[in-house]
Amino acid sequence: MAARSELDVITPRTLDEALDFLRREEKGTKIIAGGSDLIVQLRDGIIQPSKLLNILALKDLRFIKNSTGTIRIGALTTYTDIVHDEITRKHGWVLAQAAKQIGAVQLQNTATIGGNLGNASPAGDSLPPLYALDATVVIQNKFSKREIPIEQPYDQTN
Repeated sequence: MAARSELDVITPRTLDEALDFLRREEKGTKIIAGGSDLIVQLRDGIIQPSKLLNILALKDLRFIKNSTGTIRIGALTTYTDIVHDEITRKHGWVLAQAAKQIGAVQLQNTATIGGNLGNASPAGDSLPPLYALDATVVIQNKFSKREIPIEQPYDQTN
């Protein structure tokens, strides 16, 4: 299969701008941040999106916080962030240990936990520790936010 030579890349400045774009343009758009899985899929012709929404600059999505006994991790948090963060090492050590085992350091520096979850790969490296920690995944669109326990299958029709 011939490689695609042109692809529209949209880089929003804010989360609200990104969500607004997805509301208008969702069909055929893929979200990219670290790109560790997506770039391979593009290169191999597995996916052929009409547009890429580059969310890497949305710093509001890169965080680790301890909020009333709950560890909150933003979608753009890298595995390096998780490995070196005091909160995850102390309260989510199983995730920190797993993050340390994911690929080479270069991959840990770019791969994000949101990308790993959103890619829905059966080999999702962060999934076993997140199951062990009874994690909840927060998904959001322009108008609402939902919290879904990780063990519950996601139904896009609701």
